[in-house]
Amino acid sequence: MRGRVARRIAAVLACVAAAVLAATPAPGEAARPPLRVLQLNLCDSGFAGCYTGRAVAVAAGELRTHRPDVVTLNEICAGDVEALGTVLAWVFPGDTIVRAFEPAGDRRSGGPFACVNGEEYGIGLLARVTGPRRATVIDGGLYPDQDVDDPEERAWVCVHARGAYQACTTHLANTVPAVAFAQCRITPGCWCRSPRAEPGASATRDAAARSCP
Repeated sequence: MRGRVARRIAAVLACVAAAVLAATPAPGEAARPPLRVLQLNLCDSGFAGCYTGRAVAVAAGELRTHRPDVVTLNEICAGDVEALGTVLAWVFPGDTIVRAFEPAGDRRSGGPFACVNGEEYGIGLLARVTGPRRATVIDGGLYPDQDVDDPEERAWVCVHARGAYQACTTHLANTVPAVAFAQCRITPGCWCRSPRAEPGASATRDAAARSCP
């Protein structure tokens, strides 16, 4: 069992939760400052054992403290994105805050997975865009490969701020390493490794060695 858990962790950690690809500055353009990325798992569905009801308030404090450019959110309700987007807009007045949400699928109903409060449940992304207003594109969806024994169908979502960066986040299957790897392979900007690697091997080291084919 311990080996199986180690393989699960390796497969999940191998895909970085937030893949951010920055655009290369144009000739003569000053180097852009590095992007600050904050990854948060709010466990805000209401049905998981880790739920406290305080996650959004705590997350808001983290945004005020760390002032991130990109925030990736796992295990959230749809309303959490708007609430935290409002906080980030307060942190960066005058900048554009792009809000993206992608619901997980519910295998049982064929519709979106729902939080206990009735809102859609899934993943989200907040992206700060500075300077002149840029065209932004939001893309996302459910993976074609899913764990058929898990009622939650996993999703991905990206924000592309043209001329600035592309940010993506996901919440991979955590039960079957081969499914997590298949999901990772098609996530935009994601770095992955084979789930056949030895348990306990460094996912971060191997992930940094190559991109998904």
